Amino acid sequence: MALDNIASPVSDTPPSYDAINTSVSTDSTRCKRSVFSFLQSKQKHCQALVLSRIHEIVSSPDLNVSSVLSIIKSCAAALPTAEFSNLLQKRNIESHTALYWAIVNHWREVLLEFVKFIPKFSRACSADLRLVCVTASDHDSFMLLNLGDNFDSKDKSLRRMLGCPRDDIQVYEWDTADRSKNHFYVHIVCRMFQKRLRIARKVEVEFVAQGRIWVLHFDMTRKEYWSFEYHLSNDSSPVYHQDAIFEIEAHKPLPGSDTLQPLCFYSGESCTCKLVPAK
Repeated sequence: MALDNIASPVSDTPPSYDAINTSVSTDSTRCKRSVFSFLQSKQKHCQALVLSRIHEIVSSPDLNVSSVLSIIKSCAAALPTAEFSNLLQKRNIESHTALYWAIVNHWREVLLEFVKFIPKFSRACSADLRLVCVTASDHDSFMLLNLGDNFDSKDKSLRRMLGCPRDDIQVYEWDTADRSKNHFYVHIVCRMFQKRLRIARKVEVEFVAQGRIWVLHFDMTRKEYWSFEYHLSNDSSPVYHQDAIFEIEAHKPLPGSDTLQPLCFYSGESCTCKLVPAK
């Protein structure tokens, strides 16, 4: 009887189910958080290594091309496809994208290899690429990356519907003693021009020359008439402009003539004006 009256310091009653379940849930949550933190840390470390390798590539023009392309493929394999694409399009190298520096340092092979992993340029990346084409006065890269299509997405959609190939735009610049004259020559072939103009009522093309992006705008908003104007894009700085000559090649001779005479327009023959980007 005396032993029965003494309280035992150890309870024989098992813990409740709720207590066990709460303990297991807490441990499981801690475990999941630990695993997630580990994976997140590993992912950031992998991103940092890939970015370091890309930085080394675009800043070292003396690297062997074949080894560089191999390194890029290895970097792409180390990250998920979308993640690697986003990494290439971020301004994470001296406030610019990797593609920007590939163009600045004339790494055409590297640029093309990067582009393989980017299905569509982001707005920020597209803006950075337009900027570098202006900075480097690089019309070839501008055309290669289809940056003019981002300027007028409706025309791009229309050309797709018509099965119309891209416009052919070639820029030729002359070195002159007087740099202020900004002499250049542009040859533009607008594919299915009349059909596009009738359907959309306008056609616009862009090209890079003399460190600026120029825009030609053809308009047919008034019945039976069409007009055109030219100006600078918002990516470009103003320029003092003296004269311009536009020639539209004829497809058939004028009445009473056997020769093809181009239709010519002259601008600013007797005055000098300041050409600014369109607002």
